[in-house]
Amino acid sequence: MKEQKTLKSNSIYGAKITSISIPSTIISIERGAFEYCNLLEDFDLSNNENFVYESGFLMPKERNTILFASAKKIKRVLHLKFQRKFQIRNIPS
Repeated sequence: MKEQKTLKSNSIYGAKITSISIPSTIISIERGAFEYCNLLEDFDLSNNENFVYESGFLMPKERNTILFASAKKIKRVLHLKFQRKFQIRNIPS
């Protein structure tokens, strides 16, 4: 049996990568493991059943925690919130 491991906080801090493969030996990922990996957009989880990557979010298979959110996803969410908050309305004169 292979040794099961945890991807520790800041393990991949600031890496200029766009994708990463998470092997089956990784069973947990600490918060901040991918801190400042602003280019990261894709996770290969084909050999790992412990995690899911959906719509720009990396989560444990239970989908109860967000371990990573892609920069593009965050920008899109913030843009939508800003648009809703400051939506220009027609004011009758």
